[in-house]
Amino acid sequence: MKRLFLILVVMAFAVSSAVAKGEDTPQKTLTLYNLADEMRPTNMKGLKCTLTLADGKTVSGYMVDYKDASRVDVVTMIRTMSRIEIADTPDAKKGTEYNANDAKELVFEKGKNEYQFLSMYVMTPNTRPKNLRHNKQKCFMPLVYKNKGIYGFLSCGDYVAKGMVLTWVCSYCVEGDEVVVPYWQPDSKYGIGVKTGLRYCFERFPKVVEYIKDKNFKMNEIADNPIGFLDKVAELK
Repeated sequence: MKRLFLILVVMAFAVSSAVAKGEDTPQKTLTLYNLADEMRPTNMKGLKCTLTLADGKTVSGYMVDYKDASRVDVVTMIRTMSRIEIADTPDAKKGTEYNANDAKELVFEKGKNEYQFLSMYVMTPNTRPKNLRHNKQKCFMPLVYKNKGIYGFLSCGDYVAKGMVLTWVCSYCVEGDEVVVPYWQPDSKYGIGVKTGLRYCFERFPKVVEYIKDKNFKMNEIADNPIGFLDKVAELK
């Protein structure tokens, strides 16, 4: 059964697709918004899952409940799971609770697809990625990209624009890290401040920073395909 490393991704509500070179096991083409929505915690309830704990032991069953971790990043308001309950049947009202702090990986089965979530910290807002500061609570982050030691994650999040709007957030980490760095959330305005923030997100990779600073770099390159942009990061890192 193939892991859902969806690498055929497109900008939300766009009609054309842009291919990322990550691990080549596409299941289908979805907009980023739809993919993030498909992997929302509420859509994982009742699915068969396997949880790998920090000590390597595994627990199998069905996820019957979860606790939202929407405050792990007060800027992007990432919505994912900090705790889950697993039971022997999908319709159980109560299960055994597991904390993401005590786990490595969570995999859901849905038809022929597998959805992989890694237990990760989210970088503390307004800090620098080279320091990888984080809060004390891990959460289960949906993994959608893996290429040359760069992992990409796609989560639902809240965005304040004329009220609270459900949107999506792209994050990345380097293989071996326990902290993800949010680097992209859709916005209608891509000014100098956004480009500067993007450079900070990838400051551990001097060649990537120089690529972003180059006068030929256009913000649409990442706006049109933010997950695919990790191909460039993997190439230059």
